[in-house]
Amino acid sequence: MSSTPTPQPKGKPQTNNVTVTVRVATAADAAALCDLARATFRDTFNPVPNTPTATNQPHDVDAYCESAFSPEIQAEEIRQGVVFVAEVTTGPETSIVGYSRLAHDATEPCLTGPLPRGELKRLYVAAQYGGCGIGSKLFNAVADLAREVGDKSLWLGVWEHNYPAKTFYARKGMKACGDHVFLFGSDPQTDEIWEMELQ
Repeated sequence: MSSTPTPQPKGKPQTNNVTVTVRVATAADAAALCDLARATFRDTFNPVPNTPTATNQPHDVDAYCESAFSPEIQAEEIRQGVVFVAEVTTGPETSIVGYSRLAHDATEPCLTGPLPRGELKRLYVAAQYGGCGIGSKLFNAVADLAREVGDKSLWLGVWEHNYPAKTFYARKGMKACGDHVFLFGSDPQTDEIWEMELQ
């Protein structure tokens, strides 16, 4: 899908000699995708004092990771729809460091974008590669595929306190159009719904 050197942001891994490739996931990626999904979810939602995640309960994070990110579930999601993975290659070593998914199995009453609509189901990048442009490559892969399959708009749900993600999506041209309650364990949290028209 894309294969370009990534510039080196301050404080990030030495990526000037690293090749980043975004491709469609296969069943063989399920185990690695499971490990990455759990790690990136924990990095995003594990409780940290004096931050919005402080009220998250560790057992809720653990339970969600177990229920949502097993290798079997990842394999089924790969089979059902299109999952993109971002790989980094340094010399002989290649590893999956990010993923995104396009889905068409849900909707929200607040959506106003033209039909048909695609959903950006997930987009996560390993913490050490944040700010390296990999998230943009994964977002663009989903948006490009949505256009190819005839979608006229793209939408997603994002936790109201996930400010870095919201800033990223705003840069991509998405706008908030509503919200819904997401029950995280026993904690009702608010996910904002964002959408954009696909040109």
